[in-house]
Amino acid sequence: MSSKKVLKVMPSRMTLQQMKTRAKGAKKGYDLLKKKADAIKSYLQKILNKILAVKERVAKNIQHAGVLHTKAIYFAGKFNNQVIQGQKK
Repeated sequence: MSSKKVLKVMPSRMTLQQMKTRAKGAKKGYDLLKKKADAIKSYLQKILNKILAVKERVAKNIQHAGVLHTKAIYFAGKFNNQVIQGQKK
């Protein structure tokens, strides 16, 4: 058996015109769905680029914060416990 779905229709000019109209509508629907999918992909790509930019900025800030924390410990000594106890109040 063939895997294609075959429509049983009467062989006439009217039926041919109807089939052409259905084919045209199906192609238009397919093209509209393709445009919509492309628009969604583009929107998703923009969001992913924004997320990547924020991640890079956060990583840079975390690295900078680590350097500043190390400098603070060097100049002020170990003060982490005092800061934690001050937060509990």
